Amino acid sequence: MKEFIEFIAKNLVDKPDKVIVDETTSDGNTIELTLRVDKSDIGKVIGKKGNTVNAMRALLTCKCYACFINSTRRQGTSQSSVNNIRS
Repeated sequence: MKEFIEFIAKNLVDKPDKVIVDETTSDGNTIELTLRVDKSDIGKVIGKKGNTVNAMRALLTCKCYACFINSTRRQGTSQSSVNNIRS
């Protein structure tokens, strides 16, 4: 699932190298995916009226969180801030 969301997101955005998908498991049955993209690409991932992120959610039947990174640094280095947009 993580790779599937990453594939979709990288094909939607202008800066695919900034796409990060984190996968966590809170209990034995729930997997949470957090999608992070560059601030300039957040609208492309959410889409008009949330249609794009809702379609991604429907394909996975899971809860998706779209995030953007305010920093230009890559994963593994310190980031200035990460803002969540829950839909």
